[in-house]
Amino acid sequence: MADNENAWLITEKQSGACIGYVTIDIPYPQLAMGEIGYVIGEKYQRKGVGKCAKRY
Repeated sequence: MADNENAWLITEKQSGACIGYVTIDIPYPQLAMGEIGYVIGEKYQRKGVGKCAKRY
């Protein structure tokens, strides 16, 4: 992850703990389409974290 310039950590506001990450990839620039992927820790799933992370 440290080498991927298109990956960002998701942190919890209150504690600052890392709870997941978001990646962005543009596999076909000629189509002007990209992919967003994210991983959220099990404890934080189904709480809107992924939706919030995609906004930024």
